[in-house]
Amino acid sequence: LIVDLSGGLLATFDGNYQESELQKCQIDLEEIKEVRDLGNENFPNHYMSGIFNSPCCKLYKNIYINKGFDTEQWLGEDLLFNLNYLKNIKKVSYVNRNLYFARRGIQSTTNTFKKDVFIQLENLEEKTFDLFVKIFGGQYEFSVFKETLQWHIIYYSLLMFKNGDESLP
Repeated sequence: LIVDLSGGLLATFDGNYQESELQKCQIDLEEIKEVRDLGNENFPNHYMSGIFNSPCCKLYKNIYINKGFDTEQWLGEDLLFNLNYLKNIKKVSYVNRNLYFARRGIQSTTNTFKKDVFIQLENLEEKTFDLFVKIFGGQYEFSVFKETLQWHIIYYSLLMFKNGDESLP
């Protein structure tokens, strides 16, 4: 079987590798054969499992990687890269195993406040919604993405208040 994208799951941990938080899918990833299979009624489970987000655990075909990452977008750039890639391919293959283990860090993008984070979130929402529609049409429940964005807005607002004057331009 020749595919345009192959992948697995990502596990994260804080300090001790033995206490990893493994991604748990509610669906059988090995049943996914085409990009359109990601956008059916299981879209919320696919989205929450992180299958769209990380470039970790994925093998890409070089012929589809022409544009790379958006250098201006530092929040959600992996998601946008993967969606742009999915927009150009048809055949996919996944395994139901965690193939990559990543340490969550206190200094990571998601744990620090940056001044233009809300502009980044706005750009991410607009571009992601547009790409989901181009890839899947109306075959997904967009509310799961909206809820994630709302959580990020609240989270970064709290970080802004925590940092006080340091967060102001």
